Amino acid sequence: SAAVYAAFFKLWKSLRDENKSTKTKRVPGVIIARAKLKYVAQINRLERALYNNEVGERESYQELSRIIRMFAKDATGLSIENYTLSEIKALRRSDLTGLMEVYLYPEFSHYGRGDLNRDIFNTKRAIQTWR
Repeated sequence: SAAVYAAFFKLWKSLRDENKSTKTKRVPGVIIARAKLKYVAQINRLERALYNNEVGERESYQELSRIIRMFAKDATGLSIENYTLSEIKALRRSDLTGLMEVYLYPEFSHYGRGDLNRDIFNTKRAIQTWR
């Protein structure tokens, strides 16, 4: 019974670690180009909603975090949408890590104040210049 449990645990751990690989996959340039257009358009919609007072600061940071994570998922081929900050740091993408660190406090705090205009600009720039 203990041997079966140990074998199952070892298999589960190897599958989990395989899914959290930090080695990015080769994604064709055309897919990255489409992803850039898609996610910059999402940021533009977020900006309009923010300008029209349809969303608040916290919700905007949560949406920015979702957008950059989904873009990075499309651009790297890795399922990083649920990665922790330390797992994202392991990818060695300073542009992505820097944005995630900036989003962290305003995204989870009811009172956090970020520089939303700057962070929207930096997120767009990170997507547009991704290589």
